[in-house]
Parts: sequence; C-alpha cells; structure tokens
Amino acid sequence: MAVWRRIMGWWGLILFTAAMTVSCGLVTPQPTTILAPAVATDCRQVSHDWGETEICGQPQKIAVFGFHNLGLLLSLGVQPAGFAMDADLLGEEVFEDPVRQIPYLGDRLTTQPLNLGGSGRPSLEKLTIMAPDLILGHGGNAQSYDLLTQIAPTLLVSSPGFKDQWQDNLRAIAQVLGKEDQAEALIAAQAAKVVETRAALADAVKAHPKLLMIGSTSLEDRMFTIGPDSYLGKLVESVGFELVSPPTPFSTVGSPVSLEILPELDEADSIILLGYNRDVKALTEASQDDFADQSPADWLENHQIQPIQASWRESAIAQTLTANKENRVYFVTYARWGLLNNPIGAELVLSQLQQFFLEAS
Repeated sequence: MAVWRRIMGWWGLILFTAAMTVSCGLVTPQPTTILAPAVATDCRQVSHDWGETEICGQPQKIAVFGFHNLGLLLSLGVQPAGFAMDADLLGEEVFEDPVRQIPYLGDRLTTQPLNLGGSGRPSLEKLTIMAPDLILGHGGNAQSYDLLTQIAPTLLVSSPGFKDQWQDNLRAIAQVLGKEDQAEALIAAQAAKVVETRAALADAVKAHPKLLMIGSTSLEDRMFTIGPDSYLGKLVESVGFELVSPPTPFSTVGSPVSLEILPELDEADSIILLGYNRDVKALTEASQDDFADQSPADWLENHQIQPIQASWRESAIAQTLTANKENRVYFVTYARWGLLNNPIGAELVLSQLQQFFLEAS
C-alpha cells in the first residue's frame, strides 16, 4: 500500500509541475532495439543548441530527462537505462512499476530504468554511479551542461513547446543513435496520420470550424489559451480547425486569460479544456479500493479533469457560451495533450480528436 501511495503522489506532482511550465500521426511503437557495443574508433561530432558532442559508437546505456525526450527515445525503439522526471516523489531506486508510475509512456517501457530524480535537477551522484554512455537532456539543464558533460556525452534539445520542434529534436537524437532513416519514417507516418484525421473530420470541421483551447486547474485559477504557433496549436490546425485567440493575444504560442474574457471568445464553435489537478494529497491517499469499477489509469485521468469540470459547471459565464449550450465542450488532461509533444503524443491527441468530433457528428 505504501508503494502504491507513493506512486499516486508521484503522478499528481508530475502532472501539476508539467502544467505550470506550459508558457515556455499514428505512430506504432518500434520494437525495442538492442544497441551494439560502442566502438571507440567510430566517433563523430553532433551539433546541438548548446555546442557539439562527440559520440563514439552506438550508446547502450542512456539517461533521459523528461517526458518529451523519453517519448522520442521510445518512438525510435530504444529503452532508457535511467530516467529523470519533473519531480522526485517516488523515493524508489528504480521505476519498478512504470505503467503506473510514468503516465502514457510507461506501457512502452520493457525495463525498469534507474530513477534519476527530477528532470530539471537530476541527481549527479546517481548519474555518476550509473555511468551512462549518453545523456539526453533539455534546455532546462543548460546551467548544469558542463557538469553533465563530465559524466557522459550530453545532448540537450530545445524546448518542445513550439510547432515542429519535436521533429527537429527527434532528428537530433536519431543522429546520435544512427537512426536517421527511422526518424524520417516516424515523421512521415505522423504526417500521414494528420492527413487521415483531416479527411475523417472534414464534415465535422466544416460544420464547426472554430476551436478554443484553454488550460487550467479551474476557471478561478490561472488560465491560458493555446495559440497557433505551439506544438498543440499546429497539430489541431493541421487537421482543419481554426484556433480562437484573445482579441489582443499575448503571443502566438498562447495567452493568459480570465473568466471575464470568455464571452469575448464566444465565436468558438467548440472548446477543449486541458485540466490538471494540484490535489496531490488525494492521489497519495488513493488505494486499490478506489479502482473497483475502473482502471487506475482511468481513475487518474478523471481525477486530473474533475476540478475544471466542476468549475465549468458552476460558472454562470461558462454556461452562457455557445459551445456549452450546444454540448461541444470537451475535457482532457494537460499531460496527454500538452506534455507528450512527440510522435506518441501526437497519436494520442489525434485519436481523441476523432473520438470527440466523430461521435458528436
């Protein structure tokens, strides 16, 4: 029971931390690759935003930081030896139950990677003991880049919040792993999935083209819109939707909004609310008894969207909006829609878009 409670608390803190950092096609998971031993004479220089990294042979023991990078690595069919998440609440040395401990990606893990702590500040001690052949980090690790390079060759990729950024990051990681052709195949497959989804949703989009996407824990809390130059905005516009933005958008990536401004956005035919829940205590205290009639994954997903659902129902302003009156308001988790910006995440978003709008039509 204690381990289960730690798992649940880990979930809650991950999803909240991920949601608070937002301001910055169908892809079938590939078979797990067993990488060949590194050959010291097979070395090349790989350029990235923080410098150049010398890679010798094909790395076998990879430490990966964050959801985004983990999804990219798994989509290439490579398993991590160590993983650092957004917060280290688990307290275990390894991810012994990744399906429950790592949302949406854990079922693709065939190993139990070493828990390296938080992705922004991973444990240098654990990394040193692990002695990886490669560290895959992100822009949040820039300040510790020099220290990381003393442990192992380190590749840092840019923030994945902008459109097309995941494709660039995938190509960079694929170059390190010698999987360039596989990366291009993944990008092509995702583009084909977009075309397929656009065709499937053509009638629904024609009838209700304008879409508003808002992320928040509740309408009384901090809210932000999703803009067209973000990863998610680009994805939904690529299947035909037109994103609705505030009259004076803060940026093309997204803008903070208040409850009072929602009537000014009433041109939206449909609304998608990306929810997250800061109630870590409820997650920590959850037990197997809570899942009598649903899977743990379904319970966790419901728990993340319950606050925004409740505040939406209780808001007199929200109830006046056209999309609400016509039953075209949909609730999703920020973790699924805004954090998994990689081929696996795009698959999940496109599938749920079809579920919403094909069922509605």
